[in-house]
Amino acid sequence: MTETPRLLDDVTATWMAEALDVGIDSIDVQPIAAGEGFMGQLARVRIHSTDAAAPTSVIVKLPTSDPGGRIIGEMSRVWEREHHFYRELAPLMEIRVPVALVNISEPPCLVLEDLSPAVAGDHVASATFDRAERAVDTLAELHAAWFERPLLQELSWMPGIDDPQILALGPMFEIGWPMFLERFGESLPARFCGGASSSSGEFPNGSQDTSMSRPRSCTATTASTISSSPMTEPSP
Repeated sequence: MTETPRLLDDVTATWMAEALDVGIDSIDVQPIAAGEGFMGQLARVRIHSTDAAAPTSVIVKLPTSDPGGRIIGEMSRVWEREHHFYRELAPLMEIRVPVALVNISEPPCLVLEDLSPAVAGDHVASATFDRAERAVDTLAELHAAWFERPLLQELSWMPGIDDPQILALGPMFEIGWPMFLERFGESLPARFCGGASSSSGEFPNGSQDTSMSRPRSCTATTASTISSSPMTEPSP
């Protein structure tokens, strides 16, 4: 088989045809989300084919080509967890997630179902009330399905709230937050700065932390990684 791409420029019609096991005449690779994240390379690939089994477009997701971002991602096992998520958990999800048409662990490479015309949220423009309401409803569906689910304890690749990297978030926040405020504080609303400052004590800090014994669910980050997280008790 043709070598798995490591850069978007490496994504060819030959490789795509072999990966999807369909006939493909040509493809158009259109990078998306450039400048909006540092953990991956994303592209929408338009597929031109007379094969009825070939999708008209897919999303290709590769690890970042930035050396610094790559180191952080590997330390956090971002791509390992993403691979396991699409292989083991995505089929069990009751909320809508894209289907992984190709899921290669090494080198990491995902070819995902294209969910357009759905679009990603805009962190700057913020969400409309309707979109925010739908997002909260979807989160409720996610946690209703995964609240205290026994399977969470069996997934060794899924970091729990007691994972060393999670426990390190508190100290990292205390170091980085003052520097962030010094650089961007004047551009941010006072309510945001005050709220974030007061939340620093909410990070788990070790085995004596009461959050360790709370019920657990699973959450997804923007990188599609999954981690078990403490949840408050549901209301009666």
